Amino acid sequence: MPNAKEMEMDTQYYDDIIIGGGKAGKTLAPALIADGRKAALVERSLNMIGGSCPNIACIPS
Repeated sequence: MPNAKEMEMDTQYYDDIIIGGGKAGKTLAPALIADGRKAALVERSLNMIGGSCPNIACIPS
């Protein structure tokens, strides 16, 4: 088990954490990064990044 100092060195800090890679998450993450913030987008499925239409990973216009 790592000690407190080792755990602190391995910790990453984010200004924002976005849960879900849908349309809002996929749009918000790059906007936050462009604004100079450190953002993480968390999505459990690599196949579900994108919009919420019946087709996987599409973004309706």
